Amino acid sequence: MSDLLGNALTHLHPILVHFPIALLIVSWALDLAARWAPSLRASGWALLLLGALGTIPAFVTGVVAHFPYEGSGAIEAIETHERLGLATMLIFLGLTAWRWRSRRRGADVGGSWLYAGLALGGLLVLTLAGANGGDLVYQLGVGVKGITP
Repeated sequence: MSDLLGNALTHLHPILVHFPIALLIVSWALDLAARWAPSLRASGWALLLLGALGTIPAFVTGVVAHFPYEGSGAIEAIETHERLGLATMLIFLGLTAWRWRSRRRGADVGGSWLYAGLALGGLLVLTLAGANGGDLVYQLGVGVKGITP
């Protein structure tokens, strides 16, 4: 039974990561567009919240997915991917907390240049994590059926 659960969590990672990626990119774009169409600001906030929360299961399933590769030649690249994933999760959870707090005080920081710059930095870290994840799969064969750790 535990093998089935571990297998499910391992296979969930590549499915789950795409949701926060899309949500966080569109959130940033909506916040940028809200400079000209302020009604988009609430949608940017909603997507940030969903995307940031989505980083949690993506990260957890990624950690579980790496266990079979402990001691393999791919572990260094996997740990780099994990660190980038952790950084992405922490950046966007931090931005979400900051924005939630500002909204509770009646001012949404989603329109500030500082927020936009920090979110763009988070997207750059996210891009590095995604590129590294792609290298893990397409160059090292991590998670590909038939290739053993």
